[in-house]
Amino acid sequence: MPGKHNERQEALVDRGEELGPDAPLVYLGMPLSQLPRERREAVEALEFIVNQAIIDQTHRDPEPWPLRVHSPVKLSAPWRENGRTPEQVYQLNSGKIELEADAVIVIADKGGSPGIGQELAWACALSLPILIVHCDGTEVSRQVKGAADQYDITIECYRDPDDLHDIVGRWLVSRKRLICDGPRRRTGLRLALSNSFSRFARAWESAGPDERDHVVATTQISASRIERILTDPLHLGGASVHELFLLGAALRIEASNALLAKPLPDLRKGQREALNAASQEFGWGFEKTLRVYKLARRELARGGVRRLPLASIQDWADFSERYDC
Repeated sequence: MPGKHNERQEALVDRGEELGPDAPLVYLGMPLSQLPRERREAVEALEFIVNQAIIDQTHRDPEPWPLRVHSPVKLSAPWRENGRTPEQVYQLNSGKIELEADAVIVIADKGGSPGIGQELAWACALSLPILIVHCDGTEVSRQVKGAADQYDITIECYRDPDDLHDIVGRWLVSRKRLICDGPRRRTGLRLALSNSFSRFARAWESAGPDERDHVVATTQISASRIERILTDPLHLGGASVHELFLLGAALRIEASNALLAKPLPDLRKGQREALNAASQEFGWGFEKTLRVYKLARRELARGGVRRLPLASIQDWADFSERYDC
């Protein structure tokens, strides 16, 4: 099956690149390492089905909302002999998630792989919506299932190719607003991080060789990792708080800790009262109300809800619908 579809499969992925870097992007992860030929073919077949579902749901919608797709099976599968080193594969795939991805779909064939686990960790750290699909009769890690309680992770079991196609389509529709709003949110985050990024980058660039060696020895963060973090504000945003605290202290960046630890703005009394009223009006449970509350605080910090004062029941209804809460 995959042999017949390879050309068409690549055309589907390439077609998304025509949309340009500002179009929303879905990262499609799947196990790739140490696969015998028959499993390679199975993974490529599943990847084709998911790609087709993305095309069918977004390009062929009455109001099209086409997405780009980054698919490592096309660009960095070991059996394709593309000449990429392990470091280049890491840079490529981590860069796509940290700088461009608005959603992640994982094909957990035979349970997944260590690479998928790393991709999931990156996506969770960035609060991206995640869909994990696995075949009926197989299981995903209990640890991943547990993580679904804390992150936007949906785990679905499919019976056959048609079922897989439908599951992907339904999930995309359920996350449509969030995915389509991703490029705007990334732009806002890059702007919000620009001052901190410049401060870290200037401190590192002005450090001499001996001082850089001292920073590496003190933080136990490699020079290549530091330079990666300081190539883009969004890479800085994808770094752990632990890494940033260590770097801030080692580079003697004034008030970096206070800057990084700045709390999210809280809702005003009237906004909290309107949220409570909306919760009662629409029958939101505690978990949904808390999710809406947390998302609103994050969006207020980013300046993403300036047009919604969140002062009425309707404001909160519109906010919840906009962000698919």
